[in-house]
Amino acid sequence: MPAAVIDVAEVVPFRPDPAVLTAFHIECPLAWSSAEGLTVAVAGWALAAAEPIEAIELVSGALVIQRVALSVPRPDVVSAYPGHPRAAACGFSATIGALGLPAECEVLVRARLHDGRSAALAMVTIRRAPLVAAHEPRLTALLVTMLGRTGSTWLMRLLSLHPEVVVHPSQHYETRAGSYWLHMLKMLSEPENQPYLHEPAGHFHLTDDPRLEAWHSGPQLQRTTSFCLDSLQRFYAEVAAAEGAEEARYFAEKYHPDHVPTLLRELWPSAREILLVRDLRDVLCSIRSINAKRGTQDFGRNLVDSDERYIREHLAREAQLLLDAWEQRRERTVLVRYEDLILEPVQTLERVLSAVGLDARPSLIERLMRLAFSDTAELAFHRTTRMPRASVGRWRTDLDPELCAVCEEAFGDVLDQFGYERGRASLRRARPALAP
Repeated sequence: MPAAVIDVAEVVPFRPDPAVLTAFHIECPLAWSSAEGLTVAVAGWALAAAEPIEAIELVSGALVIQRVALSVPRPDVVSAYPGHPRAAACGFSATIGALGLPAECEVLVRARLHDGRSAALAMVTIRRAPLVAAHEPRLTALLVTMLGRTGSTWLMRLLSLHPEVVVHPSQHYETRAGSYWLHMLKMLSEPENQPYLHEPAGHFHLTDDPRLEAWHSGPQLQRTTSFCLDSLQRFYAEVAAAEGAEEARYFAEKYHPDHVPTLLRELWPSAREILLVRDLRDVLCSIRSINAKRGTQDFGRNLVDSDERYIREHLAREAQLLLDAWEQRRERTVLVRYEDLILEPVQTLERVLSAVGLDARPSLIERLMRLAFSDTAELAFHRTTRMPRASVGRWRTDLDPELCAVCEEAFGDVLDQFGYERGRASLRRARPALAP
């Protein structure tokens, strides 16, 4: 494998809003420059007008790649802006890690203020050649990309009963071996992103020797990639052997719509992906109900002090990640709506199995359905309505008008793109899913 090279195609600074930012400057990267390896350095300084800057964020779509504090001393800025209370340490240094991002993408550099607002500093466009792994798997990866409370446990249960699919039989199918090994690959391939001993994250660099950098981003990257993918394969080979799954051709896992499924699909072209979506208003209702049922504040609800903030600051970002994943990989991804899986389970399962190349004979699907409904204890643990059908469109009765309005404002485009109508109208029929 030749050494990985990233081209910086463009760096476009934004005009600062004087009410928010006094001034800023992006010193690197430079437009039309190249970086050997899988990271691009981003550095500069920023001065807030009034509200302090909490962090500098690098963002691709809805994915926050890195978040660093303003901590680099800048005596030159002190000289240029004497008397500014935060000029002394207004510099920042961060890195764009390219693994897990599309081969060509835009990365927004923005300042996050203490009051929650953000100010755009610059847009950086990077390009690289896709990575090719020397990998001949016996089992093919089947990704179920989803958010919490979207029916993933039910879908995974159906897949786990298929003779051609192996799923680790952990409680609620939450084993994340793929995320473990692919995250390790990203970290080992981008050492600039990692803390070392007492060094702050993002400030440790492996080497400045061009020859060693070429080795690390070339031959060593190939070895690291092969090791991680082979380890993932061996993990599921052990699972298949333990489960007696001699016919298995796929292993299935849940994935959050972050950098991991993007990277796995790049390195593993034969992998298949199911994108599972649900009306986000029902997702909110389900999260509220399951937290009340278990006496918890899970799914990120513990991070904020109100449902309105939870919708705007957490669920909206998660939903956008899911939409980003669909827009980036829709040509090779099967879209499945929770509502179809509940209301038309046989037809939906037949369509999904056929799309990913699995046996979808009616007799087999009938047997899968019969077996899936047999374990009522597991289903009861996740259920928050008496009957599955009652979970479809529950937001019409569970949410008050004020929260409905917040949801439609925060989720509007995502609801539209996934085929959900706003307001209290009937659900629109599912859009046809695209086969990989």
